[in-house]
Amino acid sequence: MLRLTPQAGREGEIVLVIDGWMTGANADLVEREVLRLSQSQTVSEVDLQGVRSIDRRGIAVLGRLISNGLEIRGGSSYVDLLLRQVVFPWQHICG
Repeated sequence: MLRLTPQAGREGEIVLVIDGWMTGANADLVEREVLRLSQSQTVSEVDLQGVRSIDRRGIAVLGRLISNGLEIRGGSSYVDLLLRQVVFPWQHICG
């Protein structure tokens, strides 16, 4: 199960809050939703506080989102570790 909730962020930007399992097709759904929201508003952050599980596909999606300028926050130490090892080995990711 996955729930995506757009919330108002700073200066009118959108924060996409993710709850549930960011695995398989759900990971692709996150990327599509960010792209959809970005067509009409600025999506500045993805909040991973409620993510219960993530797989390689989810990590790859987060890597692409980060590369496109999105900030990732609220991720667990485990998600941060995976992102650093797999995508960005030189920096701390989850704020």
